[in-house]
Formats: sequence, C-alpha cells, structure tokens
Amino acid sequence: HLSSMKELKLVAKGGIFSLTGDALNYSLSYLFLLLAANFLGPGLLGSYYWAISIVSLVGEFADGGLGQGLIYFGQKDEVAKGENGSLPVFRFVLIWILLVSLILGLILALAAPNTGNLKLFALILPLTLFWPVVYKYCVARFQILPGILYGDVLRPVLRVGSLVIFVALGFKLLTLFLVELFVAAILL
Repeated sequence: HLSSMKELKLVAKGGIFSLTGDALNYSLSYLFLLLAANFLGPGLLGSYYWAISIVSLVGEFADGGLGQGLIYFGQKDEVAKGENGSLPVFRFVLIWILLVSLILGLILALAAPNTGNLKLFALILPLTLFWPVVYKYCVARFQILPGILYGDVLRPVLRVGSLVIFVALGFKLLTLFLVELFVAAILL
C-alpha cells in the first residue's frame, strides 16, 4: 500500500511539473510572438510561421514513430542495462531525425518561393526538431523534471532572450534565423 502511495505522489508531482512547464512555455511563446511581431513586422513573421508550420509537419514524418519507440525501448534498456542503458537507442533516434529533417529541409528550401527568408528558414528550422527527442529521452530515463526544464523552460527563455539581443544588435532580416540557430546550438 505504501508503494502505491509513493507512485501516486510521483504521478501528482510529475503532473504539477508538467502543467507548470506548459504554462511557462505557452506564456513565453506568446511573449516571443508579440515581440517578434512588434520588432520584425507581419511580412517576416508570416514567412517564419509559414516555414515553421511546414517544418513541424515534416517533423512528424521525420520522427516516424521513433520518439515513441525511444520512450518504450529506452525505459526497457534503462531497467535492464542500468543508468544510461538507453543511450545507444537515443543516439540512433537523434541522428535519424536530424538526418531526415535536414534532407527534408533541403528539399523544402529548394521548393520554397524566393520571398522573405523562406529558404533560410527551411534550412535552419529542421534543427528545431531534435528537442522533442531529448525530452522523450528524459521521459524514458524517468527524469521528467529535467525534460520539462529543457523543453518547456530553457528553450523558450533562450528564444525570447536571443530575439531581444539579435534585434538590439540590428539583425532585423536575419533575427529569426539567428534565434533558431542559436537555440539549436545551445540545446544540442
């Protein structure tokens, strides 16, 4: 009976962490959107969101269910092989998703019209698809809080902060490109 009470407390604690992380993530995402719209204007922001919606859709195909496989097999490997037992599975999934995403991003860049920075966005945005894999790896390792801090807190904080910095430095046309490149470089 004590064991099931501990499990219920862990589930409740994980739920609270998840909800808090989601609330912070959404709040910072809206702040990013408001700042980007104010600093960069509708044309550049529209191009960015067009590209990110296509890349997100492409990301679903690039994943091919491997993220869920990472959670399933990663947990088994962690239990059977000990701590970091799921690292080979994580590496495979991460490399696969990055490779497929970059190939699909290149195809998207070639197909994108020559308006705004669509071609640049198509090349860099696939690098944003890896962080959900890292989050799923944390879940597979039974480390929910680090996953939430990584994906729901650190990522949006970096995006908002780097947006403000790059705008202040005068990189108006390249700001969103540089933000995503900077965040990807820090989180990888």
